[in-house]
Amino acid sequence: MKLANPMIGATLRRLHYSEEAISEICGYVTGEKNGAIADGKIEGAPGLLEEHLPIFDTANKCGSGSRYIHCRGHVLMLAALSPLLSEAVSKTVNLPREVTADDFKAVVLEAWQFGVKGITLYRDGSKFAQHLNVRLDGTETDFDLEKLTYQSLLDYAKKAQGRLAELEKELAERRYSHRDKPVGIRSGHTHPAQIEDVKIYATFNRNEKGEITEIYITTDREGTLIMGLLNSLSKTISVMLQYHIPPQNISKMLRGQKYEPYGFVTRHPYIKYYTSISDPISKIIDIELGDFSRCQVAPKNPERALPEVLPAPEYETRGSRQAAVPEEMPRTAPEGEMLRDGSVCPNCSSTRMIWNGTCKVCLDFGTTTGCS
Repeated sequence: MKLANPMIGATLRRLHYSEEAISEICGYVTGEKNGAIADGKIEGAPGLLEEHLPIFDTANKCGSGSRYIHCRGHVLMLAALSPLLSEAVSKTVNLPREVTADDFKAVVLEAWQFGVKGITLYRDGSKFAQHLNVRLDGTETDFDLEKLTYQSLLDYAKKAQGRLAELEKELAERRYSHRDKPVGIRSGHTHPAQIEDVKIYATFNRNEKGEITEIYITTDREGTLIMGLLNSLSKTISVMLQYHIPPQNISKMLRGQKYEPYGFVTRHPYIKYYTSISDPISKIIDIELGDFSRCQVAPKNPERALPEVLPAPEYETRGSRQAAVPEEMPRTAPEGEMLRDGSVCPNCSSTRMIWNGTCKVCLDFGTTTGCS
């Protein structure tokens, strides 16, 4: 059963058309041929006045009709409605597949000029499957579907299969991020630390290339909330490393966070103060990469600061991969300047916060964290 949009009849009644005329117009729109809608357009409907045609325009052309709402009409409708709303309203601008990038640009710029807060653009045929298909394959068919022979159908299917094979080949050639999970026995370093009565152990394992591939962070507080959070954080960081996210980026992400437990640290030779559980992970990653500039104590021989298990190279970013550079020496803080821990100045957002007794002072703004 085929039904016309019920709003067609309601609109025709408001325009004072008779029920007989309404029935004829709706019958014209839903007229069938060989069990399918013959056309679907409203243009040329018997008894429909020419001046009423714009009322029934749709986003796309209907059948063999030529009328449709221009993309500028969508923008103007939004522009007229937006001032009446305290928030935003958005709609989709349906564009034919022949549009160009300049056409998209023109719609967006005009929406911005009219003060439209939200707008969505859709080009016909952009999705593999869409609710409304204006055409069968994006182009007008060069044959009569009613006279389609079996051989013509096979030829059409072969063409479609060829396009599908090309698409599969293109997808196969694309490079996606790949996870390299470590296997077998791994070697690494375990960093112990203690804040008051909370003991933390951070183990950093490396693969045969010397790259950090996994992190395990545990505490002596079994069954506690902090233990569960450390396990989750360890798994998340390990997966990030195995997807070849550079460790220095992970260190930067965790740097400067502050929450309990925090305070002075014992049992670690280079780190003497934590601002959170995330803070030591950031610092230890830096240490594993040979960077001691954010530690409170610098080793006398940075190149021998860690036990010799596997080469502990520096890293640089090449695309999304870790590239080892063993020949670079570990970095230490500039001579004559106290080591920083990555804290941020609350006034100027500078990271040049150094220890001044039991508090910190900003070298750029002069702000202190409590000392006079």
